[in-house]
Amino acid sequence: MPGSGASEWLLLSGLGRVNHGYKDKYLATLSFRADGSSRYSDNNKWGRFPAAALAWRLSKEKFFASQKIFSDLKLRGSWGRTGSTAINPYQTLNLLNTAQTIFGDALFVTYAPGSRLPGPLKWETTEQTDLGIDAAFLKNRLRLSVDYYIKNTSDLLNTISLPSSLGYTNTISNIGKMRNAGLEFSVDADVVRSNDWRWDVSANIAFNRNKVVKLYQGEDVLGESINITVINDYINRLREGEAIGKFYGYKEDGYNAAGKIKYIDINKDGVINALDKTFIGDPNPSYIFGFNTNINYKSFELSVFIQGSQGNDIFNLSAVSQTLDYGFGLNMPVDVYNNRCTPANTNAKYPKISRTTSAQISDRFVEDGSFVRLKNIQLAYNVPVQSRIKWFRSAQIYVSAQNLFTLTDYSGYDPEINSYGGGNSIRQGIDHFSYPSSKSITFGIRAEL
Repeated sequence: MPGSGASEWLLLSGLGRVNHGYKDKYLATLSFRADGSSRYSDNNKWGRFPAAALAWRLSKEKFFASQKIFSDLKLRGSWGRTGSTAINPYQTLNLLNTAQTIFGDALFVTYAPGSRLPGPLKWETTEQTDLGIDAAFLKNRLRLSVDYYIKNTSDLLNTISLPSSLGYTNTISNIGKMRNAGLEFSVDADVVRSNDWRWDVSANIAFNRNKVVKLYQGEDVLGESINITVINDYINRLREGEAIGKFYGYKEDGYNAAGKIKYIDINKDGVINALDKTFIGDPNPSYIFGFNTNINYKSFELSVFIQGSQGNDIFNLSAVSQTLDYGFGLNMPVDVYNNRCTPANTNAKYPKISRTTSAQISDRFVEDGSFVRLKNIQLAYNVPVQSRIKWFRSAQIYVSAQNLFTLTDYSGYDPEINSYGGGNSIRQGIDHFSYPSSKSITFGIRAEL
């Protein structure tokens, strides 16, 4: 059906900054910015965000000259506030949706309020404090950086589900506060330096822990419901004191005599219902890491980039229709047949094969999402064209591969997923037939005339 639409919003910003350095030993930066966004309510359009940073290069001090361990050493500290325009235009207005109806023999366009309840919104503000150290050894051939940070976000913007009795299904609100704190380490090394050989290595690892500090009236916030016919329920839930976006559902307790899935009666009332739900997984990783190396030998170059994540869970929503038949005669992996519940195999991975199988949001679909991936590898040869072809400044022949292999125990297509929402969404760590990262091998020539 033909349609049209338009959207417009404005952002007006002002920024002032002062930098000062004394003898390359004492460094300071002060800044202040003000942002006005048309996306917010009339009395909350402007946000004001100051920041400051200090650094002390100890290696420039006289007392530092006598030591032989460090070739460079700097201490850093910073504090600042930033704002987010993480909502779409017109979210504070009562928008009307169009529809069509027939009166008599004529077709009319109608207008009615949408499913989102509008409300007054203000800037989501993040305040961060960072303490760091930069150190170098062996005449700057080995470099190390360490950072510790605490990041508090207030007036958090997010979508909240509402009871249908209100006439609206959801609203966007400044719902509370959250905290991120962590450590980051990075190291760079010039391993080999010679006329023919050059070998560089860099690596980083980051540990982050987040927590919901405060919610409106202390009440839990539910992620938006996901409807896949057999299941129409939310998966992620916010609760004060817990990590952001944790999975919430039922815990399974094997199978009953008929081979059907049993669920644990959490509150011991003899009835399985929503009161028996609990936290069943956490999409937040324990740590993430990366490793990069470059090796040069004469005209040859080899570069390798590896990345990974450890300790995060994935809710494999794809597995609901891939492994459970709920009335449609669905095609299944052969493992569902080989590892199904039978009188002789009551500890099976899957329930008894049946077209009347029911499913719930449960720990059955929570899997370890840890992975290590060879993200990129490239081998190149720099053709010595300057001495042979005068009209070429440089030329390189190369072969590269992306996402060549991934080490993981996750059963889905790709552990590096997020089917719903962006970084500001409650719905994290869900895989619902996400398209996997493609593997590719490329041959090419780069030339500069």
